[in-house]
Amino acid sequence: MESPFQLHLVQPGSKGILKLIESFVVMLLRSLTIALFCLPILLFSQPLNGLIARYSFNGGNVIDDIGSNNAITNGASPGTDRTGQLNSALFFDGTQSVNIGPTPSFEFGLNDFSYSLWFRCDSVQLGMLVVKTNPSTGFACFIGDSMNLTGAPGSFLNILNLENSTHRGIGIPITMGEWHHLVVVHEYAQSDRFYVDNTLIFTDFNAYDGITGLSTAGMDFRIGAHSLGNFYVYKGWIDDLHVYNRILDGNEVAVLYNLELSLNLTSNPFQTMRLFPNPVKNEINVIGLSKETPYALVSQEGRIIQTGTVSDGLPIPIEHLPNGHYFLKLENQYIALVK
Repeated sequence: MESPFQLHLVQPGSKGILKLIESFVVMLLRSLTIALFCLPILLFSQPLNGLIARYSFNGGNVIDDIGSNNAITNGASPGTDRTGQLNSALFFDGTQSVNIGPTPSFEFGLNDFSYSLWFRCDSVQLGMLVVKTNPSTGFACFIGDSMNLTGAPGSFLNILNLENSTHRGIGIPITMGEWHHLVVVHEYAQSDRFYVDNTLIFTDFNAYDGITGLSTAGMDFRIGAHSLGNFYVYKGWIDDLHVYNRILDGNEVAVLYNLELSLNLTSNPFQTMRLFPNPVKNEINVIGLSKETPYALVSQEGRIIQTGTVSDGLPIPIEHLPNGHYFLKLENQYIALVK
């Protein structure tokens, strides 16, 4: 039986060779179209509108990647993230926390907001993931008994948004020892939606009183412990916290769930390479390189605008570039970035 992939030789000057060339050109153009147009559109769809703080925790740092809402760590250490990258998440040992402080950026009141994070815990406990609350008003998510009705340790992910003790929330049983993605979407006048691992788990339509909102002026925004102090301390990993001053839709939740995907046009030795922060301010920090490597910065239009060499952990300065979308090219790998 003749193989469908068999190449037939033709005489020069015949119509067959022209047809062969035409087919090759069409195939090449289609491949370039997919690589240069379709994939960048997906990568650039990261929701940036309304993003007021982002904490990637790379290298164990607790700085705000896009703004000035930097935190102070109380001993939390660098950990391995969900993709196996070392020093790319925060690990809390049950005595540690991170304090962002009473910043006005997270004082939402009657306004909408959303937040997204990844977490992994390996043990039954009563520990806070993120919280900004006083005893009756604010928002929190924590691991414990379902809805913390008994105040006992447990294996439920609990989410509470409170206004004068009126709450929207849910207790969700989770699998220990696995990474999970959480998105909380707070639409004050309508409902709160809770997504776990890219699935809408529950929508709570309980009505708030419409007076104070989730007002927590003066209360600290903490990661890994309660706003009122270093208790209900969390043991486990937390990564990639994003905070928005608006509601996110289901498509944006899916983008955040898949945010670690990068554009790899061919198999190459740089698949463990990552860069941060992203979005970028003045410089790109590259980790995961085993040797000094030539790089190129490529514009969205495909124009090379900067070249050089980079080594693991050393920054690439880009403060002179205008805001926009770019690619960092290392050998055959392209990583999308936003300035």
